[in-house]
Order: sequence, then structure tokens, then C-alpha cells
Amino acid sequence: MCNYQKIRGVLVTGLLTVLATLPVIAQEKPDIRKLMPAEQQTAAGIDQLKPEQIAVLNAWLDTHFTQTEAKTQAVVQQKVEERIAEEKKKIEVEKSEEARSFFGLNVFKSEDLQQIESRVVGDCFGWDGDTIFVLENGQIWRQRLQASYYKKMKNPAVKLEKRALGYWLTLKDTGASCPVKRVK
Repeated sequence: MCNYQKIRGVLVTGLLTVLATLPVIAQEKPDIRKLMPAEQQTAAGIDQLKPEQIAVLNAWLDTHFTQTEAKTQAVVQQKVEERIAEEKKKIEVEKSEEARSFFGLNVFKSEDLQQIESRVVGDCFGWDGDTIFVLENGQIWRQRLQASYYKKMKNPAVKLEKRALGYWLTLKDTGASCPVKRVK
């Protein structure tokens, strides 16, 4: 399991735990006499109220707390869903970057990345049977079959794609292509 998957699991577990405990916290009916210190009850005149009046006040508090709890749960749920969506996007980006870094090294399944685009670093004069291509993305590819193509180019854009019989480098501006093997 990758680090980002562990982090995501901890994050989701923590947020779901918060969601799950909110109803437990709010199960006890609010009682103004338990919520407010005695000196504040005296200052507000609550200690002078009849039991029926305190019951009405407590019923209002219960309704208020229930509404607040529902709003809080909705906000937390939305935040959890947003965070999960963000983490999924990050995971997809990381998988894509990881697939690009391994492209051509035969260390991934056939349904993974099938092509990448980059540029050859510096001057390129085509290929002559044993040409090495150094790409801007840091990859190095070597021509794997005898073939020749001559054209002087500066940092030409290329597409590398996996085909049935191996990898091919194609010059984007001319469409000329040659079979290659990744060296690094």
C-alpha cells in the first residue's frame, strides 16, 4: 500500500469517526440547569422559573441543538466527500506520473499508459540504426531496428507509443517513426 493510500485511509477513518460520534454526543436531552452555571442562572432569572417554563426552554434548546447537529453533520459529510474527491484526484495524478516514469520499462500491465509525448533534447538529425534519443522528461530511448531517416531538427516533439511489437518513437511534425527500446 502506498503512503498516499495510507494517509487517505487515516483521514477518512478519522472524519467518519467524528460523524459517527456526533449523534452519541447529542443523545442526552439538553437541560438549561446543567448547561448554565448557577450564578448565570441566577443572573438570568432561570432559578425563578416554574418547572413547566424550564421544560419549554429545554424543548427549545433540544430543537436548536438537533438542527445545529443536522447542519454540522451535513457540513462534515460534505467536507469528507470533498476531501475524498481531492484525494482520489491526487491518487490519479500520482498513478499517471508513476506510469509515465515507468513507460517502456515493462514494469506495468498492458492496460496502463499506452503513449507519452515529450521532446528530444537539443539537435536531432533523425536516426541511422543505433540512434539514442534523450528526452526532456529524462527518459533515454535507443533505436532497436536498422532504419534510416535524415532531417535536421531542433528539440523536435515526439510521441512514444506502445504497439503490438514494441515501442515506437514518432516525430510529431513529420510523422516519421522508428522502433525504440527504453534504456533509462
